[in-house]
Amino acid sequence: MGGEICGVQAENIMKLAEMYADTKPAALKASWSPGRTAYGEQYNRMAAALQAMTGNIGVLGGCAEGVGKGWHAESIAYPYDQNSNIWYASLKSDRWAHAVLNYPDLKREDLGLWPRGDNLDGVIPNIRGIFWQGSDWINQLTNINKEIEAIRKLESYGEGESLLVCMDSTITPTGIWADYLLPIATHFERHDVALPWYKGHYYIHRPKVIEPLGESKTDFQAFTELAYRLGFGPAYNPKADQSYFNNPDAVDEAYLVDWWRKVQHEQGVTRSWEEFKKRGVYKFILPRPHVAFQDQIEKGIPFQTPSGKIEIFSTTLAQVKDWTRTQWGHYIPAIPKWIEPWEGRGDPEVAEYPFQMITPHPRWRTHSIFNNIPWLRETFAQETTINAADARALGVRNRRHGRSLERARPGGDACSCDRTLHARCRRAARRRLDGHRRERRGPLRQPGFPDR
Repeated sequence: MGGEICGVQAENIMKLAEMYADTKPAALKASWSPGRTAYGEQYNRMAAALQAMTGNIGVLGGCAEGVGKGWHAESIAYPYDQNSNIWYASLKSDRWAHAVLNYPDLKREDLGLWPRGDNLDGVIPNIRGIFWQGSDWINQLTNINKEIEAIRKLESYGEGESLLVCMDSTITPTGIWADYLLPIATHFERHDVALPWYKGHYYIHRPKVIEPLGESKTDFQAFTELAYRLGFGPAYNPKADQSYFNNPDAVDEAYLVDWWRKVQHEQGVTRSWEEFKKRGVYKFILPRPHVAFQDQIEKGIPFQTPSGKIEIFSTTLAQVKDWTRTQWGHYIPAIPKWIEPWEGRGDPEVAEYPFQMITPHPRWRTHSIFNNIPWLRETFAQETTINAADARALGVRNRRHGRSLERARPGGDACSCDRTLHARCRRAARRRLDGHRRERRGPLRQPGFPDR
């Protein structure tokens, strides 16, 4: 079955399986892309199960699936107290457009509402306002057309009946659709410290290189000003007064100094804050290579599971009685297994729409970042790559210059792009680089910060 799904000969799959099982230790680097599909959690769970079954968790040279298992940095400098993380409803971000378009005819499991312990549990939100901070939903989430339809529905309610705010350093596709776009300073325009992402054990000092351009402010400046206008400024930012909106330097320094004291106390760092700023980098010298879950395996420290052990059979999932009242919304098997995804190779619509779209990262930008740099766009074309044999069957020729219109499935979008033929592109697959921005025609209604 695996060979039929993957297009890989069964004997090659068996050879790889035997090689992995017989090699000690072995690092199975499962990566993330297959997990970003329908039922993708099953892929990651199966990878973790395979790593556990072969004894490759907690050993040098092995690998444990997932994120958050590496060296942990002291990651919070700003206030994190009783006023932090207050929420009244939480749904899956890629379901927001579905919620807007179908309210009130929705079930909690349609949105993946996070369970609560009060009378707001399961209450379907009537979304009238969205505050986007550092996220480009229109470009990065699924079904752009549906998201635009949802925004137009919000706009149809009339003046003052909906509010769309976007905070970002560039005018993204999401920002173009916002009612208000708050320009946010880049990391060159604020004082901060860089932390490791995913792996590494270091801190990098990031001084302010230039003053923020135009009306740009940091996120914390914008939120502090909003907190003061709403009446709880001192509780939100206890080190600042309202002048922080115009000059954040002294307050930012104070927060970072307190954070460094915590680093010194919790992580045994003896270097002073001033010396750290002068040198620019602090790298920890570990007494041994960091191996995820090594202490659990060698010292018997319990895992953070109900049983304290590695669980291939999830006792948490096995005890669920009502899946509609969970943050997942739908059934997840206690044992990881293959589940045919919708719009996958086994979907009936494949007969009419036989191609699967894959969207790898481009070399010319980071997702959608740098897509708006003209001289970078001159170096490449946004193209669709298909297998040469499929192209011959469709009568499609290689075309690097000029435009071609690709047919889409119902509810999808037709895309105009260059096309390239390649023998290494798998049959019945099409490759299109992620992050290409769809632009909106028409003026932005309210750029910049509103008058005080």
